[in-house]
Amino acid sequence: MDAYELRWESQIVGLLKNAKAIPLNSLERTKMKKVPVISLVIFASLLITSCSQVQPAAILEPTNTSIPIRSSTPTFTEALASTTTPLHTNTPEPTFTTTPTFLPLFPVVKEWSTYTFPFGDVVVSIQYPVDWQVSPINNFDQINFYLDSARGISRNYGYQLQMYKRPIADRHITDPHTWEPNEGGYKVLWEKPLKVGDLTGVEFVWGGPCLYGILYSQKYELDIRLAGELDHIDEKDVIETGYDNIIQEHFQVYEYMLQSIRVQDNLND
Repeated sequence: MDAYELRWESQIVGLLKNAKAIPLNSLERTKMKKVPVISLVIFASLLITSCSQVQPAAILEPTNTSIPIRSSTPTFTEALASTTTPLHTNTPEPTFTTTPTFLPLFPVVKEWSTYTFPFGDVVVSIQYPVDWQVSPINNFDQINFYLDSARGISRNYGYQLQMYKRPIADRHITDPHTWEPNEGGYKVLWEKPLKVGDLTGVEFVWGGPCLYGILYSQKYELDIRLAGELDHIDEKDVIETGYDNIIQEHFQVYEYMLQSIRVQDNLND
């Protein structure tokens, strides 16, 4: 049997199956080999003629799954041979997808809130973005400020406020250059002096790199630090732009928070 006969055989088998004129298992390919193709053509023609004399229960509209009649050599269509595909299908229910909101690489703040933290005989306050979360870790005298929806996206949406009682005799610890050398080989990569009210200190880039601001209160003998990470900053940016411009352009939220730190007496103590 050549390829032309095989294609016609497939078309005829599909017609017979859809008409349910004979059991499906009787159309097995092993048995069809014994029937000449011309006999199948004659039998299919007689079957279609006899079926056309029976009044159908309902007139079905043609569907897109029907095979058009072509004058060229017909091609095999698997849909024609399927008995499980309905002639009419229900319109699928529409599905709705939520377009994710993409955060900018660096946070933009429209409104600020103030957080106050009693610390012994003083109260420390700091401003932070109103839509950020606040998580105090009292055992370590640390408060985390972060945007929960940015987790796993950018570390630029989170900073840590740390506080330490630091006698004047130990004030040298607030100088990051005294941390060198160290096991990790970290060092100060950039720095600038800080003055916020009565607080003085240094802002610097350290190691990893991380961004630190250390403010010291001689009056209260208090060491206050705001820490973050320089996320999405590579060496090329540093070489071409420099830390001064990078921090000024991309870390405005951090700078604002650092400059907002205040210390006052705890009147409730």
